[in-house]
Order: sequence, then C-alpha cells, then structure tokens
Amino acid sequence: METDPRASLAQRLDALYADAGSPPLKAVSSRATRELRARNPRGREVTAQRISDWRLGRSVPAKFDGLSAVLSVLIAEARRNHPEPTLTGLYSATDWRARWETAQRGRSVSQPTAAATCPYPGLAALTISDSEFFAGRESQVEMLVDRFTRNVGSGHLIMLVGASGSGKSSLLQAGFAAAIRDEYDVLLVTPPNVAAEDLESWAQDRAAEDKPFVLVIDQLEELFVAPFDEQYASHYIDVLQRLASHGTVGTATCAGVVGALRADFYAQAAQHPTLATALENNQMLLGPPTTAELTAAIVEPARTSGMTIGDGLVELVLTDLGARGSGESESVPAGTFPLLAHALRSTWHFRDGNVLSVRAYERAGGVRGAIAGSAEQQWSSFSAQEQDTARTILLQLVTPVPDGSAVARHVDRDELYRHCDSDESADTVLDALAEARIITLDAHGTSLAHDAVIGAWPRLSEWIAEDREDALTRHRIERDADEWAAADHERSLLYQGSRLTIASDLRTRAPSSLRPRAIEFIDAAQLVRRNQTHARRALAVFLVIGVVVTSVLALISLRQAHKAEQERADAQFDTLIATGLREQSSNPTESAQLALAADTVRPDDTRARGLLLASQSSPLASTVDAHRGAVYSTARSASGLVASGGYDNTVRLWRRSPNRGLVAVAPPLTTPSWVTCVTFSPDGTRLYATDATGRVRVWDVSEPAHPKRLSPIDVGHVGTAYDVAVRGDGRWIATAGDDRTVRLHDLETDQTRVLSGHEGPVRTVEFSPDGNTLVSGSDDRTARTWDTSDPATAHAVGAPLTGQTLTIHSVAFSPDGSTLATASDDQTFRLWSIRNPGDVVPLSPPVAAHSAAVWSLAFSPDGSMLATAAWDGIAKLWSLDDPRSPIMLGQPMSGSGGGLTTVSFADDTHVITGGQDGNVRTWTLAPAAVAGHTRRVQAPAFDSAGDLMATGSWDGQVLLWDTSSSTPTLIGPVAPLGGSVRIENVALAPDGRTLAVTTLDSGAVTLIDTSTPAAPRYLTRLPNPRARYAHAIAFSPDSSTLATASDDTSVQLWDLTVPNAPVPRGDPLTGPAGWINAVAFAPDGSRLFAASTDRHVHMWDLDGGRPASRIVDEQGGPVNTLSINADGTLLAAAGDDLMIHVLQLDGDAVREVSRVKGHESTIRSVSFDSTSNLLASGSDDQTVRLWSVDGAGAPTAIGNSLSPTGTVRWRVAFNPRGVLTAGGENGALRWWTTDEDATADRVCTATYGTKLDTDEQAWDSALTDACD
Repeated sequence: METDPRASLAQRLDALYADAGSPPLKAVSSRATRELRARNPRGREVTAQRISDWRLGRSVPAKFDGLSAVLSVLIAEARRNHPEPTLTGLYSATDWRARWETAQRGRSVSQPTAAATCPYPGLAALTISDSEFFAGRESQVEMLVDRFTRNVGSGHLIMLVGASGSGKSSLLQAGFAAAIRDEYDVLLVTPPNVAAEDLESWAQDRAAEDKPFVLVIDQLEELFVAPFDEQYASHYIDVLQRLASHGTVGTATCAGVVGALRADFYAQAAQHPTLATALENNQMLLGPPTTAELTAAIVEPARTSGMTIGDGLVELVLTDLGARGSGESESVPAGTFPLLAHALRSTWHFRDGNVLSVRAYERAGGVRGAIAGSAEQQWSSFSAQEQDTARTILLQLVTPVPDGSAVARHVDRDELYRHCDSDESADTVLDALAEARIITLDAHGTSLAHDAVIGAWPRLSEWIAEDREDALTRHRIERDADEWAAADHERSLLYQGSRLTIASDLRTRAPSSLRPRAIEFIDAAQLVRRNQTHARRALAVFLVIGVVVTSVLALISLRQAHKAEQERADAQFDTLIATGLREQSSNPTESAQLALAADTVRPDDTRARGLLLASQSSPLASTVDAHRGAVYSTARSASGLVASGGYDNTVRLWRRSPNRGLVAVAPPLTTPSWVTCVTFSPDGTRLYATDATGRVRVWDVSEPAHPKRLSPIDVGHVGTAYDVAVRGDGRWIATAGDDRTVRLHDLETDQTRVLSGHEGPVRTVEFSPDGNTLVSGSDDRTARTWDTSDPATAHAVGAPLTGQTLTIHSVAFSPDGSTLATASDDQTFRLWSIRNPGDVVPLSPPVAAHSAAVWSLAFSPDGSMLATAAWDGIAKLWSLDDPRSPIMLGQPMSGSGGGLTTVSFADDTHVITGGQDGNVRTWTLAPAAVAGHTRRVQAPAFDSAGDLMATGSWDGQVLLWDTSSSTPTLIGPVAPLGGSVRIENVALAPDGRTLAVTTLDSGAVTLIDTSTPAAPRYLTRLPNPRARYAHAIAFSPDSSTLATASDDTSVQLWDLTVPNAPVPRGDPLTGPAGWINAVAFAPDGSRLFAASTDRHVHMWDLDGGRPASRIVDEQGGPVNTLSINADGTLLAAAGDDLMIHVLQLDGDAVREVSRVKGHESTIRSVSFDSTSNLLASGSDDQTVRLWSVDGAGAPTAIGNSLSPTGTVRWRVAFNPRGVLTAGGENGALRWWTTDEDATADRVCTATYGTKLDTDEQAWDSALTDACD
C-alpha cells in the first residue's frame, strides 16, 4: 500500500498530539517557541496556526528545528500519559527526522514498513528514544552501568572519556541512559544549554518525585572553550560536585553525575581538582571501535528496522573507514562513528526497497562522499552572495595550525555577524547549513557538526589551504592587538616595517575577517607610520633651503632616530627585567633564563646582574616533552635510569645527562591502556608498570637501549591497578587496585595473595626498606600497615592510620625505615614514626602543604628532606631536621603547565616531576637553600680563611660547617649549652680555634674550642660577677681578644691568651647611652667600633692609655649593625632610619662620605666582602640586597633582592671567600656566590631543554649565545 509521506507525517503528529492530551495549541506554541529560541535566539516563532497546518497536513515544516521544538513539547507531555509510545518510533527524534526528510522530498513510501524509519542518526547522536537502534558498544554500556552502580551515593563523578567521534553521546543517551531509565529518571544536559547558577533549579523542576535522578552531562569539554572562562568552568564543576555529593535537590534525590569528555580536553579538565579526581578514580575510556563493533553498528540497526544488508556492503564500508585487517578485534581509527552513520543515512535514502546495497552506498558517495555530497549539494543551492557568506562563515569555524592541519572551533553568532554583509544573509546561510548537518547551532553560537567535515569536504579543505596564511596572520594580529589593548595602547607594541605591511594588506583585502580591536590596532600603527612619513617629507622640504640647514636638520633627525631607537630598546629591556622579577616565584626557570639573556645583552646593567645572582635562590627546571597527555609516574633505578609513564599508553626510559637534562635511551614502550605507575626492581634490571587493565607490565631493562618486553602479570585486579612496589629481595611485588584490594605476587611461584581491609579503591602501596612492612593508602581516607616479613602469610597489623580527611594518594618510607609519610587529597601530608609497625605514632599533625590535592611525595636519599607534588602545579621541599615540625626549604618548584602528579629524587640535589602538561622536569635545587636549623638563624660567623662557618639559632643549636668548597657541608653540632636556650650571637676567632656564643635566655658568653671542628670542646664561660647580660661579641684580628657588649651599655675586652681561663683586659669601655647592638675591630686591631640604640656609632682608640669613647656618626634612629672593609678604610652602619651610612676611616679622621636608602624597614645587618667592592644588607623588609661600592665609598644597588621578597627577615655575613650567607626565620639559611660566570653556567645547565617563552628573538638568541 502506497501512502503519501506528507499525509503520513501529519497523521503521526496528530496521534502524538492526542497522546499528549490535546493541549491548547497556543500553549504548545508558546513553549515550543521558548524551546526553539533557547537553541537559536533568532529562531522564528512557532505559531499556533503553523502547528495546526502541520497537524492537518496542509503544509510540511520548511525547517526541522521548528518541528523539533514542537515535538519536544508534545513528547514530554505524551510520556506523562503513556510511558511507552503507542506507535513505534513515536518518541524517536531519528524517526521523526527521517519522516520529515521523506515528506520534504515528496516521495511515497510503503506502509506499513519498518524501513520508513531510518535507523542511522547521521552526524547527530542517537537519543534515549532511539535505544532500539543502538548497537556495537553494548559491552561498554555494561561497564559504564557497572561503574555507576558501584558509585551510587558515593559523591563521586563518573567520567566517560573518548576521542571526538568515538560515540560518547550516543553511548550516554541511547546506551547508558536507556539502560537505567527504569530505575532512575535521567536528566541530560550540555553546558551551554543550562547556566551553572540555574543547574540545580533546572534539575529540580524536571526530576521525577517517585525515583532518584541521574544527571548526565554530555560534551563537558564545552566548559573549556569560548565563551566560558576559567572561573565559570570552576563554578559549573563545583555545582556538579555539590549535586553528586549532597544527594538532594529540593524534593528530588540525585543518585549520581555522569559526564562525557572529549579526550583532547583531558589536560584542561584535569586542571580542576574535582574532575582530576574523577578522571583518576572513576574514568572509563572509550577507545576506537573494533571492526566487530562497527559491523554490529551497521547490521543491527538495519535488522531492527526490518531491513537487510546487501552482500559486500559491510566489507566495503569497513575498508573505507580504514580497517586494515580482517580480525574482529582490529581497531579502526577514532572518529569513524559519525562518518559511518552519515554515510549509512545517505545510503538509506538510495536504498533498493528494504535492502541497503553496495549500489546504494556508492550512489551516496561512500563514507566521505556522503558528507561531501550533502555539503556540496547545499552549497550549490546557494546564490552567489550566499556562497560568499557561507565561505566566510565556514572559514571562521576553523583555525589553521602551524603543522598544516586545521581544527574546528565554536564561534559566537555576534562574531559571525561582524564578518558578514548582513545579519539576514548570515541567518539564511546558517539555517541551511544546519539543516544539511554541516554545522550545529546552539544558544551561544555555532560550530561544525563534526571535525570530520574538515577533511571530508574537498571544497572546505581548499578554502582552508587558500586562507591559511591569512588565518595565521589574523591570529597573530588579534593576539598582539589584545596585548596592546591590555598595555593601555603602549606605542612600542605597534607594528612597524614588514609586519605592518602584511597586516595593512590584510586590512585592505579582508577587513571583515578582522575583529574591531585588530582593525583599531592596525589603524593606530598606520597613523604612527603616516606621522613618521610626514615628518620625513617635511624634512625633505627643509633640505632645499640650504646645505647648512640641511646638515643641521639631518644631524638632529639622526640623533632623534637614534634616541628613539635607544628609548625603544630601553623599554624592551625594562620589560624584560620586569618580567624576570615578576616570575621569580611563579616561574623561576623562565625568570633565570630572562636574567641571563639580559645580562648577556647588557653585561654592565646592575639590574640584570642582580636578577641573575638572585636565581641561585630558586630551583630551575630542565624540561623534556615526554608524553602526549598527563605524566602519572616517574621512577629512578639504582644505576640512574629514569622511567616515566603516562596517559598516552607509553612508558619512556631516560638517562640524566650532566649538561643536557634527561635524554631518551630507547623508543617509547607501549601499553594497552594509560599507565598509572612505573617502578624498577632493586637491581635495576626489571621495570614494572601498572595500567588501567589491572595487569602489571614487565620489561627487561638490563640493556636500557634495548628493553625486552616480558609476559604481563595478571595479579587478579578487577579494574585499574594504580600502583606497584617491589620488595627489597626483588621476589615479591605489591599492587594497589580499584577493587579495594592490595595484592602480593610471588614472581618465582606466580602465586598471588589478596589483602583486603580497605573500604575504597587502594591508591598507593610501598614496602619498607627491609621489606618487612607494607603500607597502603586508600580512598577510604586511611593508610594501613601490613606485616610482610613472610609475604606468603602477610596480614594487617595495628589500627588504620587516620587523621587526613580525603583520599591517601601516596605513601613513602624514609631511607632508614623509621618514618612514614602520607599524602592526601585534603592538601596535606603527615609524618609518622613507624619503628613499631603495629603501633604507628604520628610525629606531627597533618601539614597544610599545598592549595590542592597532594598526589605524590618522596624522601631524599639521605632522608633529610621530603618532596611533595600537588594539583596546584607546585612541588615543594621540606626540611625534616625536626620531623615534628617540617619546614619548607627554599622556593617552591613552580612553573609547570598544570597539576603535578608525581615527584621523585634523582639525587640529593635534583628532583624529577611530572604532571598534566606531559612534560618531565628535572629540577636543580637551589644552592642557596641550606638545611640545618628549625628556628631563627642569626648572622653566620667565619674564620679568616673562610673554611669554617658557625651558625646559631633560636632552636638552641650551634652548628659547624665546612665551607672550603662551593657549598657548605655540615660538620656537626656543638655540644648543647644546657637547658632550653635561644642562641643570640656567634663569633669565630679568625684563626678558627675558638668560638664564642651568647644566648638570649641567660646573656652568658660561652667559649668553645673548635681547633678540631669535628670534635668541638667546651672551654669555659666568661666570668660575670656583676650578672650583666652580654649581647654583641667580636674577636680581634689576631684572635687574642674578645669584645663583649653588656646591657649596662659598656664593652668589656677579654684576654684569651689562655682560652679556658680568660681575664678582663682593663676596665669596661663606656660612652654609649643606649644598648649596644654590634661591635667590630678595625682590621689592624687598633680601634673598636660599636653601634648603639642611642643613634650613634662609637669608636675607641685601643693603642693609647685608657680608651675614650668618641662619636663618629649620628643617624636618625637606633644603629643596629656595622661592618668594616678589609683594608680598614670604610665602615658601613645601618639601623632603624632605613639608611646605609658609609664612613671613611683615615687615621683619626672619620667622616661620613655616603648614605643611601637601602630598605623599606629596619636594617639588621650589613657586611663587606673581602674585596671591599661589594656590600650586602639584610632587613626586616624580608629582602637581602647587594651593593657595588666605588672608590669613594658610594654604594649602588645591584638589582633587587637576592632572596625572593615576602619570605623572612635576614641577617647577612660575607664569607672571606666571597660567598654571601644569610640567616632568617624558620631555620632559613642561604648561601649565594657573587661569581656571575658560575651562576650563568648553572642557569644554562639546569634549564637545558626548557624553551624561553618570548616573542622577542633577540632574547632567545642572547640566551643561546650565553649557553653555547
């Protein structure tokens, strides 16, 4: 029986209208119009009259979007009355589109016949009402349903991740949603359609009251592209997490949130901790389809709709899709599903009765021809003006990239309008392209219906190729215009020369292709050039006046040109310095590179020199582009081999070169899934890796350049294995799994022991150094200890370790096995004493270490430091001198492109990190940072040779250091001085044999014999019959005399001829009217100077009879510090007036020759170096400054602070070898060389492979020249 397709469409619409309860047409019109305009703000009103005409068969809708909006309203109402459709396909959007397309063509179809319903969705996705046509991915649906079921009510987000075109949307809607809809109410949304602030109310309005709802978020990647910004994306994700965690929205109950994410947006998504946790814990990867799955996707929908597949069609389609073999498990390139569905939909229109034949497929043009044919057909229907508009629009929807390819992009409709001649023409073309499935329209704009359109439609590919240079130029102009606008229209940023010529040409040829700001930018540059041209022309007029005038004007012009060029160069240099200073903390590696470039270009610039020397305070990174996607694990073997594993299903092997960072030693080792962990056997000959399959991959790496793949180990995990550890004997491995178990596997017998006890997925495992204990960490917020002294009978010991509030993501043992560290997603780490594994004791409360989840930690080889890495993109070092109170050591390792997931030590001075950006970085730790103390460190003291250093701290310790080499080495502590004391000052005799110490608590002066630094010996305490409080101390140049300043404002000299029996030398020296903060002898020992709170510097001549005090300088506040240069000609003093005063010492004549403001707060210390050419100062403003001192004694600042600002208050002292040291709060001890060449060598070596991010070729070249 033949039926008019127009009448058939009308009859079904009337049937749907009746099932919906015959609602008033005006109400349907109003709701349908709102629905339409939510998708397309310029959508035409769907009037009641139009709906009536469609229902009665008087007309067929000209565009499907209007009919679709009406269907959306009527189907929603009909479902309330009839949960199941009364006619087959009545609730199917695919069925309705097929019938509308057939009615548009005016063809008759056989009725009744199932073939009237096209079972293939084309470039669109199958919806929940099309579930009968969903085929090929059933096993993945089961996996997703199982993962969801296991997490119902857990508060965890579930993530489906797959490449563009892998079928995520169809799987979510026609697969997953359809599978759970009997038990749950499924609410589907994409980020552009419902704003973050409306999401909860939207869900509440639509959720059923009689069963919980599941929120399904399709195309989550839309959050990370325009028009959304980072703040909006974070807010949206927070709302999703709140819905998943709280479980209720008004009267509705949320059972869970499931999201789909395009794999190429993985890195952006992983920057958000909530999504990062979901991607790590509850991710399901949708890989490329196999030939078997594609075969099912071809055959089963046809069979369901009553059609048959002609001979040879399946094989032909698979060949066109890129299948190379005949095996059912053969994978076909990702992105093939939309091509397949569109080709089959086109084939369906050319079908032979109820048969999809090869002839019909070939008439449709095959896979790519289907897309090209539809696009070309639509293109041909356009007028010449519409074709121009279509070309303009389509080129705006793609972005060429330098490698020759192009990517699709989403564009706001308003932006498209700016490029078109009229809004009306643009709307006409947009609607037509959308109907042809070439583009998609939404409430925010438009994009290509699929990336596949770019390669499948030759005409578009030709346009892209023709427009490539203009597009790249346009992108560069718009980027530079934005920078110019952000810099308040800075003139120096305007184009000149050839750049302006190229930009002006594009401005003339294609003004509509540029944004208004770009046009303004070019126009401004042209105006400057015109003004310059007019100036040159005016000069030419004046030239005819006469030779003399000409010469004068030419000279003036040349000078002005030179001046302008110099000013431009100065401005660029100033920007370079400012950028280097700004990035000292946020990106120390780039700051150091900029400093070296600046010092190379202008070696006499003190700012560049200061910035370069300051780089010693920062860790610097050498970078290798290791993986395409996140790096999840790094490890180092006993022989120094480094391994990394990541999201790209590969493991890489590296060797650390002294001058080139990490160097690859073998091709990438592939795995079936993303790699969660890598680790070496104790002897370094085996490499183990875990992945999302739950198995352990093994390689023989005894010859690193030729690794051999060994058989994988199936330890029995169900789901992902997250971590693997090897026992010290090399026989047993332990794994942590998503199935909440730890598994111990005997590599000799192939037997596995399962350890249960955790109530959530197990994230991490680690053996103690002796192998007798295993520790695991879990999502259940606990760590557990296991007795593995006999792994075959391993069992839990002691109570679970609690106190951290989120997932325990990493555990580590100290090298001696006595200390355990645990890292948590709650942004903390914690230290535990594990000397008795059955009774683990916390050493400290959880340490708030980061601003995001801490995913990895590692002890240094000597156990003195702990490294942590977190999702805030930062790795930190912690001094463990006092495990009860860990102290951050030096500056953080910052500047990574996203969160950090792994950290390990290469040796005591190098740390390796990996993270979201796919890079592995080797950090050279800051030589300036020295661990040893835990509280305030006073100014260090040295012997005259510079070989021995003494430091004292409020932690009660006095430490001796060997400083004969480039870095200080701890010799050991001086015996405790008794009681709980705070060290106030230390002084070393120039001969290095005697140490004097004062304490803040008693004011006593203690003498220590340091003639054998490794075995210091207590000598005596100075007699103190008047119970005076001693503060400042200093030795004479010949080490025979000690000066001590007491609280009675006097100074006593002591004869140390017999060190263990000191005697006063004369009466106390008097004169100051206030507390004496510092004392110092002249280099020849003839005079003594004191700095006092009475605002004066006092001097005593010691060569005469009874020394008399003499005021030699007056300042604007208390004087806190003084230093005399090596030849005794200059004295520097400073204090509360924030000024550094320099006095010239010429016999008895003492006069101030210079003063300079040095700091923004009280200056605590100043120190000359041994050459007298440098002066250092430390202040309460938390800076250390270096000054160049000329022959007249005038200091000139060398850059800014050597220490990062905002750290601690510093007290400085120069080592006689020219090294500057400083003591500060919280155990801070710093060590800077003033050797620029050595510092430059460190920057070159430590940053090898890290590209300088600058558009200025000159700086890049300068850095290259410096490091060649």
